[in-house]
Amino acid sequence: MKRKRLLWLLSPLLMLALLIGNISVYADVPPPPHPFYGTLTIAGSPAPIGTVVTAEVANVQVGSITTTVAGQYGGSGAFDEKLVVSGDIETGATISFKINGDLADQTYAFSPGADPTELDLTVGVPSPDTTAPGVTITALTPDPTNDNTPTFGGTATDTGSSISSVDYKVDSGSWAAATASDGTFDSLSEDYTFTTAVLLDGAHTVYVRATDAATVPNTTAEVDYASDGFTVDTVAPDVLSTVPSADATGVGIATAVTATFDEDVTAVDLSGITIPGATGVSATLNEATDTLTIAHDAFDNLTSYTVTIPAGAIEDLAGNPNALYTWSFTTGAADVTPPTVLSTVPSADATDVAVATAVTATLSEDIQAGVNFGGIAISGASGVSASIDGVTLTIAHDAFAYETCYTVTIPAGAVKDLAGLSLEEVKVWSFTTEADVLSFTFILPEGWSLLSTPIKLDADSDAMEQIFDTASLASIEISYSWDAVNEQWSLVSTGYQFLPLEATYVKVISGDSATGEFIPSEVLSWPPSRELEPGLNLIGPAPALGNSAFPDMPLDQALASIAEAEGGLTGYTMVISPPHNQTSWTYALGGQIQDLLAFGGYWVVMENADTLYGFSTTPLQE
Repeated sequence: MKRKRLLWLLSPLLMLALLIGNISVYADVPPPPHPFYGTLTIAGSPAPIGTVVTAEVANVQVGSITTTVAGQYGGSGAFDEKLVVSGDIETGATISFKINGDLADQTYAFSPGADPTELDLTVGVPSPDTTAPGVTITALTPDPTNDNTPTFGGTATDTGSSISSVDYKVDSGSWAAATASDGTFDSLSEDYTFTTAVLLDGAHTVYVRATDAATVPNTTAEVDYASDGFTVDTVAPDVLSTVPSADATGVGIATAVTATFDEDVTAVDLSGITIPGATGVSATLNEATDTLTIAHDAFDNLTSYTVTIPAGAIEDLAGNPNALYTWSFTTGAADVTPPTVLSTVPSADATDVAVATAVTATLSEDIQAGVNFGGIAISGASGVSASIDGVTLTIAHDAFAYETCYTVTIPAGAVKDLAGLSLEEVKVWSFTTEADVLSFTFILPEGWSLLSTPIKLDADSDAMEQIFDTASLASIEISYSWDAVNEQWSLVSTGYQFLPLEATYVKVISGDSATGEFIPSEVLSWPPSRELEPGLNLIGPAPALGNSAFPDMPLDQALASIAEAEGGLTGYTMVISPPHNQTSWTYALGGQIQDLLAFGGYWVVMENADTLYGFSTTPLQE
């Protein structure tokens, strides 16, 4: 459904208030994190997957990450995982790093809100080797296979000791030794190969483990075995069904001839497929449906035909060729019935029709273009064109206007059946399109911004990767949310869900911008709410819609629900507006009332826990 867009600009929208020297003013606001990524080396070799890297300041852990790529922790991409260093840390404090508990050779000075820092970490003396080797296996191809003694290969690796052996087993069988590709297992990384015993047709799984040459040998744990599931298939594909069926009578002279196979197949040589007595014969294979279609000119009436599919014309995915297959049928008398329209989409007099709805008409038999094909029309629509597929006539068009009645006309003679009989009566029907709804488009400029939604969003459009298109996501350098329960920053992923009353920090690459769109939910909802914790909370306001826009709202009204906590206790005591595309100010109880801007973000200091309520509801109506 296309929506009207209301453009609002979030210029430097909230640049992480504490990044630009206002720490003394907002002393209680936690410093922004300092993210790190880079290479990871242990005793001169890339650190294995699963290595744990921790960051410490004054012997207190302030960040941790577990590697998912050998020799690397974190990544440079905006949404790649990183080692996020955060906490109550002074600017310039020395950060030390540990790799699996061993102190790294590097340190770094903490810089709150710094861009992701690339820092390569090394440790020279590893702990005793207690890590089992990792092992991979190359998936069998083709799969399925008609080889019932397949050969496999792969690689076993270790970070501290040489590989000493690799073993394999098939299904629940016994372990057997694999062979080193270079002749001997004696290195940190070893390729291996093995060939199985004769296997029965069906599904199988092969498992591989490795053992190293450590002082106390380590063997791959069962949960870490390399494995590959595959299927042995030595049975040739067979024809499951045909159109027309074998020995069918009364077959139409334009009937499409097809043969569907009982398993996935691919074409080898279709040139030998024949229908003696027919002209214009050619065959194509639809691999998605495993259906062979044999095109032809119109058959003669009351004539017998035999279809021949020679052996080896196709083969299954395991490489087994088909056997020779033939069947016969007889055509019927001449067609004397013209086509008629059976149904339409949209139906006649339909309402609330989506503006992009495909307009179709289904006829009583296969059709082709007639002499009046060019007269097919949709009144008031642009970009109208028609196409035919079997019994379906599709009428393409540009997007319809909202709340508009359209009339479709298919003139007599616009289509005809395959015997040449034309549509005899004009087909006319009308329908009305849906009403429009509001949506909100915004632009984040370069640098830091704060972003929030004042309204419940559509369930299919509420994630970061749905709100921003691919190009805009690539322009985002990094994004954070604030976890008030644990009092720490969290990296925002592309799957992060935007909810009313919550706000996120987003940094756009210098010299670039990011455009997004908030699409409100069309589901009936009540005003949003969220629990605020004692201390710092990062919130976004949720005012009610007014005059097709969300208005600024005095903070004492926007935060009315948290002025007094349960039991008459004090709710919020201070509100901070960061200086990023909104006026910078600090409010304390009794001070000058300020406005909260829709789509912005604010720090709220709570003396006691309480529930914050917003004012917006869905669905919106213009």
